[in-house]
Amino acid sequence: MLAWSLLSLATAIVLAALTLLVCGACYRPARHALRLLVAQRQDHANGWFTLVLRRPWYARALALPRFEAGQSVALSFPHTDLRRRYSLARWHKTPRHYQVTIKPEPLGKLSNRLASHGVPGTPLCVGRPTGDFTLAPAATQRAVLIAGGVGITPLLAMLDQWQAEPAAWTQIHLYWQVRFEGDWVYRDPLHALARRDPRLRLRLLASKAVQGRAERLSVALLRQELGDLSNCTFLMCASAPMLEELTTGLTAQGVASSAIHYERFTLGGATQPEGEWQLSIAGTRLPFRHHRNLLDALEDGGVPVRADCRTGTCGQCRLNLLEGQTAELVRPEFVVAPGQVLACCCIPRSDLSLSLT
Repeated sequence: MLAWSLLSLATAIVLAALTLLVCGACYRPARHALRLLVAQRQDHANGWFTLVLRRPWYARALALPRFEAGQSVALSFPHTDLRRRYSLARWHKTPRHYQVTIKPEPLGKLSNRLASHGVPGTPLCVGRPTGDFTLAPAATQRAVLIAGGVGITPLLAMLDQWQAEPAAWTQIHLYWQVRFEGDWVYRDPLHALARRDPRLRLRLLASKAVQGRAERLSVALLRQELGDLSNCTFLMCASAPMLEELTTGLTAQGVASSAIHYERFTLGGATQPEGEWQLSIAGTRLPFRHHRNLLDALEDGGVPVRADCRTGTCGQCRLNLLEGQTAELVRPEFVVAPGQVLACCCIPRSDLSLSLT
């Protein structure tokens, strides 16, 4: 009887193993997006949260597509068109999971939905990692990484890759500016990285500190602590206003534009024009009513505009401006042709007539 039970158990184990192998071998992710599950969730102070994304259980043995530290993925719920890009927060040479940390925005459509429904077991469509904000060639021996708020995520991945692979930089200074001390959600991992590698120097600043001294990052502070800035490579991820202030100051200190690399995670708060405007596009008329930008108004009106970065980098949301006046919220990195605008980076100053490119 015991022998029969052991034989039955062994047979069940073999069949289960064969099932896993067959399911894994037959698993074929979508061509343009992966179907991953929220495996873990960690909630932080001030509404921030971290999601760990993995393949379904039957394909867990398959590694996820590799990526360069600093790249991002587009997230969306299945069967919806609403998607947003989020930087991958940790880097692994052969990734078995992706990690993103999200700060819900007051008007953030997907970030707030993820905050409510992004729980373990939830399926998400995850685009392939892309992006040009990656570890820059080490033209100098010293690098300065600057993060504003949730902009720490791509820089943390860069530190992972820098420590795992040989690099010419002999020293990295990381400055992380937040509003409240509770926003230092990666403080412990960063201190662990610094303990393992004395080449890494950390500087955490909080502008509304409660326990410590309130501090705000500036080029003057960088020069005071680092000396000559012209021999440094800068990699920065922050809001548009913070990046504009730092880039202007660094250029004035003699830092070459080729040594300044950055990515915006938000365009920041912009003052909307008074009144309402009418938008005409693709045979449709719709209103612009205090939207953050032209792209938001078109999406609310159901106009299918392609968009990826939403910060003026990728250029996918460019439109032909047939009639009317617009104002730029920020100078985009992607340069459009005359007569075109980037919907994510501008607001109307009059009624507009537009066409899709």
